[in-house]
Amino acid sequence: MIQTHTSFKSPRPEQQDMAVAAQTVSVMVAVAALWLFVSPWAYGFSIEASSWNAWGIGAVMFVFSCLRLLAPMHTSGFSRMNAALAVWVFFSPWIYGYAQQGPRLTNSLSIGVFVFALSLVSAKASTSQAFRS
Repeated sequence: MIQTHTSFKSPRPEQQDMAVAAQTVSVMVAVAALWLFVSPWAYGFSIEASSWNAWGIGAVMFVFSCLRLLAPMHTSGFSRMNAALAVWVFFSPWIYGYAQQGPRLTNSLSIGVFVFALSLVSAKASTSQAFRS
């Protein structure tokens, strides 16, 4: 017996635009996550315990961003997770006790704010009404 199926509908232009927006933001978050990952070597603190924080959070953010690139219409939860991780990165100078080290403090605050803002934009782009129709 031959079964028929409905053909795949091509996405509407506004859906494509929102997907491209989510992917573009995800690329920027991935670059920031890579910088967070290499920052212990760049700032010379790779032998300190706080370097594991940068390596772990940077790697997880990078993976979440890559998953967003693969399926932006269905993975907005990863953007929300990156936003939560960005809050952690923002407060990590006080948690790990390096708030007195200017460059590292600036790096953590900058990455935290940057990733938080972009992750919210990415999550909003993929959960907008353009994707729901």
